[in-house]
Amino acid sequence: MQAGTSYDFTVEETNDEGEVISTSAPRSWTYQFVKHPRSFSTSSKRVRGQYSYRAGSTAKFSFRGTWEKGTRYSTQVWVSKTKRFTSHDFATNTRHNGDLVSKYNASRPVLSVKIPRRLRGKYVWVSILGWKDGKAGWLFAAAAEKVIASR
Repeated sequence: MQAGTSYDFTVEETNDEGEVISTSAPRSWTYQFVKHPRSFSTSSKRVRGQYSYRAGSTAKFSFRGTWEKGTRYSTQVWVSKTKRFTSHDFATNTRHNGDLVSKYNASRPVLSVKIPRRLRGKYVWVSILGWKDGKAGWLFAAAAEKVIASR
């Protein structure tokens, strides 16, 4: 699908055997993304060539521009032991055993989080998804950034 393009669709209801038992009248729908800010940034700083957060400090997230009124948000701050997330890291975070923040369907995004000292040497990945019923969501994500010693 392409944003701004209209598509005609019908909805078919099937029974347990997969047979169509009813079909809706055709409808037109235009694929659109939720209106979103132009950019996203974090408070990470470049230290020795790598963007990093300081252990024990508060990481802050901000947008340049605004979201559409009525947008809902999911914020995730995931933790990994390596720069690239593995399937094991992904599974651990989605079970909420490794994530720092997992907040879904909220009226506001999470815009700051304390980075615990125990995460020193690990990597933190941040994503904020905004969506609204009837529109496609828009995702902002920061690359995995290393947690380094506090000053």
